[in-house]
Amino acid sequence: MWSAKAKLSRRREAPRSWGLQLSTCGGLRLRCESFAFALHKGVACHTPPMRNLTLFAIALAIAVPALADSPEQTIVSVISRQADAWNRGDLEGFMDGYLRSDELVFTSGSRVRRGWQVTYDAYKARYGTAKETMGKLTFSRLEVHLIADQAAWVLGRWDLAGPKEASGGIFTLVMRRIDGRWLVVHDHTSVDVPE
Repeated sequence: MWSAKAKLSRRREAPRSWGLQLSTCGGLRLRCESFAFALHKGVACHTPPMRNLTLFAIALAIAVPALADSPEQTIVSVISRQADAWNRGDLEGFMDGYLRSDELVFTSGSRVRRGWQVTYDAYKARYGTAKETMGKLTFSRLEVHLIADQAAWVLGRWDLAGPKEASGGIFTLVMRRIDGRWLVVHDHTSVDVPE
């Protein structure tokens, strides 16, 4: 059984060249003097070119999943991009994090809104579509809870420093992974009650 581990290391005698070291369970070690040269010529290591390519593919297959974001990190990125879009005055960009469908549910106070367009229109009527009218939005205290591989719920706090007045509150999102994207399918937002 083969396993491969890619390790980039600098050679002391050649400080500008990088080497790729591949090792197997049996302890066989192959060293390419220059990774770029190995890819270009296919013969930089002391093994047949096809074997080098196969070992490189195995090392890459092992390394890539470890570098991928977790679902939780991806969900936090979606929410961060929404705040960034809001703060640029890009309401459509903010709404890109929501499912663009009549299945979207948005609840706030005693109102239930259904559908992406209805939610967009409500935001537009209240906040406009300019940076000056939308204010500065921040999300904090995010807790992401996976329900399944394709579903999660998020609890967090929102704060809006607006041109009129500051407001904030708590929100709960239900998010689904649809066509490879994490999207909000249900948003329940509450506003802080003055004490």
